[in-house]
Amino acid sequence: MAFRSAGAAAGALCLSFALIACNGQGSTETQSCQPASPTAHPTSAPEGHDVKVVESGFTTVAGKTNAAFPVISMGAVLENPSDQVAYRTRVTFDAQDVRGSSVILDTQSRYSMIEVPVIQPGEKVAVGVSLIADERSTATTISVTPDLSTWLPSGDSSNGLAPVVATLVPENTDHDTDGSAHLQYTVANTNCDNLIYRGVSVVWRDADGTLVGGDTDTARSSFPCNIDSSDKAFRADTKENSTPESVDFSKSDVTVFCDVNRRSEAPGAGKPIN
Repeated sequence: MAFRSAGAAAGALCLSFALIACNGQGSTETQSCQPASPTAHPTSAPEGHDVKVVESGFTTVAGKTNAAFPVISMGAVLENPSDQVAYRTRVTFDAQDVRGSSVILDTQSRYSMIEVPVIQPGEKVAVGVSLIADERSTATTISVTPDLSTWLPSGDSSNGLAPVVATLVPENTDHDTDGSAHLQYTVANTNCDNLIYRGVSVVWRDADGTLVGGDTDTARSSFPCNIDSSDKAFRADTKENSTPESVDFSKSDVTVFCDVNRRSEAPGAGKPIN
């Protein structure tokens, strides 16, 4: 699921839960539609090929509605270098000062983890989060830690593990006066059944293409993981004070998180926000 912006998984319409395809001989073949039902138990990466962080960046955004509390806008690009699907990779963000101590408020730690449902073999995905920092501290670096992947054989449109690509529509994406951003994006789906929407993540880049931050919207305002979502426009919103002034929407990336299963645990401390 390489991004034009990136994606996770969603689908194309199949009649009576069957995918009809031409076999190249002028006749058709019917492929059953049976979404995968994996259990998310951590397993060892194939031949040591763990999901890795290939790019990251951040910006400290001064508070517009509460100047005492800056927001650290953080983003990263993850890559799955293996030949298998990485299922439910948990990504934890933090920001540190020059001494290596976290600058994120303790009350914000429960919002620091994102779960990426599907990362295709060889795929790069964009993941972002924005967290409120202690006003007495200055962030000098960030940490991005991927963990807890379950590994599955590569799939296709018949089992919900085919790629979906999300593309940001920059001309319809804009800043708000409170420092938030309103995104419009489209998706291209190939899977045969509806999947579970688990949020949309954006990675901000500046005019030079440098990664300068990101955020995730978990509000369910639309259904971008449904089988009829291809080529439709969807909206997402980032939190206030989370969008750097230097962002160039035409260079930024978006990932839609779609899952083949519903999550079994509620959000909370030490758990993903999505």
